[in-house]
Amino acid sequence: MPAYCFANNISVVPVQQVSGITAVVSSYTVTLTQTPVAGDVLILLSNGNTTGVNVTGVTETNVVWNSGYSTNINRSQDLWYGVVTAGAGTSISVNTNASANFIYNVSEWSGLLTTSGVDQHAGNTGTSSTFSTASLTPANMRNVLIVAETTGTGHNSSGPTNGFTALTSADNSYEFAYLVLASANGSYSTTWTNTTNTAFTAIIADFLAANNGTGIVLNNSVWRNSVIGK
Repeated sequence: MPAYCFANNISVVPVQQVSGITAVVSSYTVTLTQTPVAGDVLILLSNGNTTGVNVTGVTETNVVWNSGYSTNINRSQDLWYGVVTAGAGTSISVNTNASANFIYNVSEWSGLLTTSGVDQHAGNTGTSSTFSTASLTPANMRNVLIVAETTGTGHNSSGPTNGFTALTSADNSYEFAYLVLASANGSYSTTWTNTTNTAFTAIIADFLAANNGTGIVLNNSVWRNSVIGK
């Protein structure tokens, strides 16, 4: 997928993205469709179908991966980010601390600040047929990439809201989306309507962009446990 950019070279769509669903495993491999570009940032959103199955490490040739967020409320959710250097590989190895089904999305973004990682994050939980992230107000009012995810039981029938655009997902029970901002003034959140009234967990986090210009908002909804055994 081409990365259409504003004048400051921040991608307004992901350079590339890969999503998938695993069998019951304790590790899995994600294969990118093209070699990532040095200076870009990869975002991995990995979600287990139960609690206590978090990602413990991510490795890839010439990509420096770090954990950005992890939670275990209702389901396991992990956000990792990788800074791409010259000669990067296309195979990403993801290790976890226990076996489970996982759904994931990896996206590549250009123009993000490679030295700061996750700037801030917030969580939200509840029982509802609408799964909403918390509202996040970026401290830096420009140059922001916000990532979010939510998990519960059932299938999403509509969403995301508030201008977010869907990314690819391996199952419609778990949704991924993003929102590109001309400026990050205000607070940001998104919601999906679910077919089931159920307990859910949502996280939202932001990254800074490299230049004083347009930011990106990325959102991700986690795989529901209704697809276990598929």
